[in-house]
Amino acid sequence: MKLPPIRPDGLQLEEPRAFQKRFWIAERVAWIIFALIIVLALLGFTGAGGPFSRASVELAGASLDYPRVSRWQTSDELRVTLPPGTEERRVSFAQAFYDSFQIEGIEPPPESQKSTAEGVEMTFAADADADASIVIYVRPLHPGFPSFTVGLNGNDQHISSAILP
Repeated sequence: MKLPPIRPDGLQLEEPRAFQKRFWIAERVAWIIFALIIVLALLGFTGAGGPFSRASVELAGASLDYPRVSRWQTSDELRVTLPPGTEERRVSFAQAFYDSFQIEGIEPPPESQKSTAEGVEMTFAADADADASIVIYVRPLHPGFPSFTVGLNGNDQHISSAILP
């Protein structure tokens, strides 16, 4: 049996240097990938926090704050603010919304709901001189990239979201 030569540092080892270099490169690449995943999570691209986890839409004075990124089977919320004007405020969701989300609760509860050809329209009673704030608690039904239409006082806006597993 032939022994490896003695190295200048006094060790007598047989090292597969080519394999070690490939392993070190693969290790560094994995570190970079893990660091990118952590940065994406901190920014909110994995849902539940961070500056990019939520989005807002403005329509004729009304606003909708919704989750840009949601997690499958976890509760989330939509916040609707309707401007003063009439005592009756309307919020509607297209059927595609109900295909992707389950409504768990609405604060305050709607005064009435009706099904339309486009989806469901809810009517809320509010003081004519004050903004109406509505919180809709939702739970995503399955992972995917849903896209749907939301109507605020008759003004429609098409929005999309991401639901991660």
